[in-house]
Amino acid sequence: MPSSLYPLRWVLILLIAFQVFWLASDLLGSLFDLPLYELIPDAAWSALRLASNALDLVLYVLLLGLLGKLALKPEA
Repeated sequence: MPSSLYPLRWVLILLIAFQVFWLASDLLGSLFDLPLYELIPDAAWSALRLASNALDLVLYVLLLGLLGKLALKPEA
């Protein structure tokens, strides 16, 4: 794997972890009437949302950089 793909790989792993957390939160809230947002302090909840959104932006920037590298390759 090229070294330029390692950051993208880690960002994707972290994004998957955040999505699993949000899915678990929604499932616990709807199926078992146990909303996680009541158990987690507001500051921590806001930090989780901010980190998730920041990772989304980092992913888009990395994908744009990768797209630029792919577009510069000559066609075979």
